[in-house]
Amino acid sequence: MRFLARILTLLVSLTGLATFSQAPEFAQQYRQRLGGAVEELRVIVADFDADAGRSSMTRDEALSEMREAETPFVRDRGTSMTSTINRFTVLESQLGAIDNAPDLTRPLLVATAPDMQIAGDAWEAFEPALPLTLAGVIWGGAGFAAGLVAMWLTRKGARRLRGNRGGSIRIGTAASAEIPPGIVIGDAQVTDGTHDEPHDGGLDGDKRDGIATMAVRPGRDP
Repeated sequence: MRFLARILTLLVSLTGLATFSQAPEFAQQYRQRLGGAVEELRVIVADFDADAGRSSMTRDEALSEMREAETPFVRDRGTSMTSTINRFTVLESQLGAIDNAPDLTRPLLVATAPDMQIAGDAWEAFEPALPLTLAGVIWGGAGFAAGLVAMWLTRKGARRLRGNRGGSIRIGTAASAEIPPGIVIGDAQVTDGTHDEPHDGGLDGDKRDGIATMAVRPGRDP
């Protein structure tokens, strides 16, 4: 059983290593798509600003006039253009933050506030790569360690759960039995080894060669 547990722990840890080691590569591919989206939006926003300038208006003035227009199409166009400009501002800010961050922390920036459309497109086209960079090695090591910790916590929780259920203890020499710490004795029965009739009560000296079966449950810490 221990051998199987060790194999399972190793498999989980290797899975964590393989998964985490790809975080820098995914961040890089996300950044590439993010840069492309920012450039496309930059062209759209620049064209809008140029159109507003030809009418002697600022960007905000042009958007305000469009939102207050009587024509539904113009109002809707003003609303959509406002959303486009806001998205451009957010993505441009994120691109700057990623470019200024070290490779090791870029996956964290992507994970904390991703653009879901760009992240989805990057995931669909994601191509795993060998973690040849220092960041990839560190992230892989972190994934391996996370797998070890996860399995350790799982096994510890399982042992505690089994302990809380209680059970029984069979002790060959009843009179000299030592009760493990933290165990509360419920009912005890002793058989003398010559016949199967149980004897209720304590562990008498006459039953030294018998078998003691005791109902136990975990005790509370003092």
